[in-house]
Amino acid sequence: MSSLPAYPPQATAEVLWRFGPFVVYETQRRLERTGEAVRLGFRSFELLLQLVKHAGKVLGKDELLATVWAGVIVEDASVRVQMSMLRKALGRPGASDDCVEWISNIPLQGYRLNGRVLRECTDTTRPGTLSMAIAASFASQSAAPAFTKLPTRLTRLIGREADLKRLLTAMDTSRIVTLAGLGGIGKTRLAIHTAECHQTRTGMQIAFVDLSPLIGEDHVAGALARALGVPSDAPDTMHAIHRQLEGRDVLLLIDNCEHVVDALAPLIAGLLAALPKLRILATSREAFRMEGERVLRLAPLVVPETDRLTLAQAMRSAAVELLVERAQAAGARQFGDSDGALLARIARQVDGIPLAIELVAARLGVQSINDLASRLNDHMRLYSAGNATVLARHRTLAAALDWSIALLNPQELSLFRLLSVFRGRFDLNSALRLAEGDMDTESAFDALISLANKSLVSFDNSDAVAPYRLLGTTRSYAANLLSRTGESPALGRRHAELMRSLMDEATAQLPRLDIDSWTERYAHHLDDVRAALDACLAQPGGTEADTTTDMEVGVALAVTSAPLWFQASQAEEYRNRVLTTINRLERLPGADAKTVTGLRLALTARLTLRPEPHSERLGMESEAKALYLSAARSGPGSASNRTPQK
Repeated sequence: MSSLPAYPPQATAEVLWRFGPFVVYETQRRLERTGEAVRLGFRSFELLLQLVKHAGKVLGKDELLATVWAGVIVEDASVRVQMSMLRKALGRPGASDDCVEWISNIPLQGYRLNGRVLRECTDTTRPGTLSMAIAASFASQSAAPAFTKLPTRLTRLIGREADLKRLLTAMDTSRIVTLAGLGGIGKTRLAIHTAECHQTRTGMQIAFVDLSPLIGEDHVAGALARALGVPSDAPDTMHAIHRQLEGRDVLLLIDNCEHVVDALAPLIAGLLAALPKLRILATSREAFRMEGERVLRLAPLVVPETDRLTLAQAMRSAAVELLVERAQAAGARQFGDSDGALLARIARQVDGIPLAIELVAARLGVQSINDLASRLNDHMRLYSAGNATVLARHRTLAAALDWSIALLNPQELSLFRLLSVFRGRFDLNSALRLAEGDMDTESAFDALISLANKSLVSFDNSDAVAPYRLLGTTRSYAANLLSRTGESPALGRRHAELMRSLMDEATAQLPRLDIDSWTERYAHHLDDVRAALDACLAQPGGTEADTTTDMEVGVALAVTSAPLWFQASQAEEYRNRVLTTINRLERLPGADAKTVTGLRLALTARLTLRPEPHSERLGMESEAKALYLSAARSGPGSASNRTPQK
């Protein structure tokens, strides 16, 4: 782009079009940027003139050809070529302009000029008229709302293409859309990108307000007013906000709403009812649950399912792609195929949570990938390595979760701690039964639903059997809270009893259900059965009575869970666990011979009769279980039941 010295207009009457730093002189066919002439070809100027006359409206290719090339036969590509030259001449908008690009190409529709355009008519034969018109124009611009602009994005959005499309589609049909999800999941970044795309598509003005600094609910209206440029001395804040937005096409992006949901909901409901052109995009860990609201829940980024990957294969996962890009921005070395497995493992260990990935990536600038991968067992020890762009409440994963936990009531907090004992997916009934010792069923149900609404418990509506789970990072945090209460051992026993009860039910249902239905109903319990067995058979750490109870529950669970292990093709692991149980049992004082025999019989039944019909296997398993129950009734200390010490 080149510029020429400005010269005074020669015409006695002129129509001016102003946008940003530019002035378009329609009669003289001239463009100026801050007083300096900008050289444009004839067709480029004509295109610009059509765009400014119809600012905010999409002009189709055929319409532009008919107007700018009237009576001339040209190729369709002419519009594209001239538009490219025009864009280059205009450059990019500055920080003070109210758009991200001057001209948008709307796929399959056409082109649109963005930003605020002012039209003026002046008479340059009268001294001072032009300067008065300019002053009036600037006064008009300064009187326009000074909305708080979107934060500048410093990095590109990765792995959210499908979510972006869902959000934009939702915003086409709903006037209030809430993007919900766990802290650190990437809601703010996606919302900002979505708002920019929506502005490009529609030309709407955008106002941004971040509510995270608010300590309480009393100042919500004031925060909205500041973002919308309402004077601080307005006697009625909400009335002033209404007047500021009246008749304007505005998208209001409200970020971090979770801690003021109750105060904010009626305010935005009133705004939406009174202002038909207003649209709201909100980010929150909890939905508003208001009429007309469309809620989209943001899931973690996709992670690799296996470690056996080359670098290129691993980077097909959005989580690994983000990890590699942010790590190399932090100064990490170039990764190769030998790093693919570790990168995939790290992405899985942090559950594909973007915040966790970015915190880990920052460490790869000063730490080897092998060292980092070996130290990720404690999810909560992830720091930002001094990244100044990370919000204080996001400096660690623990800080992000602290923010959410502070908003829970006592029953929600209690259930959140209890749920940390589940290792995998769980169903509603299991959660309610686990909570029986701490709260009534109705309270537990309400607390679980609230935790899901607050994005602390993940809910998968495509899973009809066990739709709930805690992400690994969230579960580690909840388990840490539980350990501080001293309730972990007692809750572990309650969890093991629950698993034993569920496996009794599963064994009883095996002859009544087809194998696919049985597997669908019970297979998700395997990780929890495994964890319960580990807890029951660990080295004793409590009273003698606790140790006896743990062993009794562990032995019963080992016997009754046999069908689950074999249906999951885990025969070898089951064999090893039963042998470990037998070994542990035989080493206890007063070990019970019938119980040991029952375990051996259960193991033999499963290892030797796997191809046989259900009825034969169940017969031997029933005999094994009967032996166990007989031993339990006679007591582990009975003289007739003792096994010689080894």
